Amino acid sequence: ELLDRQSLWNIVEKVENRKNSVLAREFEVAFPQELNAEQRQQLLDDLCKKIVERHNVIVDAVIHAPHTRGGSDERNHHAHILFTSRQLDKDTGEFSKNKFRDFNKEKSSETV
Repeated sequence: ELLDRQSLWNIVEKVENRKNSVLAREFEVAFPQELNAEQRQQLLDDLCKKIVERHNVIVDAVIHAPHTRGGSDERNHHAHILFTSRQLDKDTGEFSKNKFRDFNKEKSSETV
């Protein structure tokens, strides 16, 4: 069920029920311009798998092509990666009661 993007974020919203809840953290990553579409997807898949394995969070990622208007750089292929703010309990398949705070730190890029 969590493989479906809409179901995932609906569940996250139910778990995060405080008015000021943080549902997720986002990282934006840029791809080297030399990579083709298949290589970009493979790199993103590998990165997401490593993040899930290391931190036991759920990751939702999408690749964006460069904007075509207003003089944007046509080489700006990039990805948005969302991480749930709670880890997944491997035994129950439920979200942890405690927040996963490693990505809240100033130098969270070192954690990834």
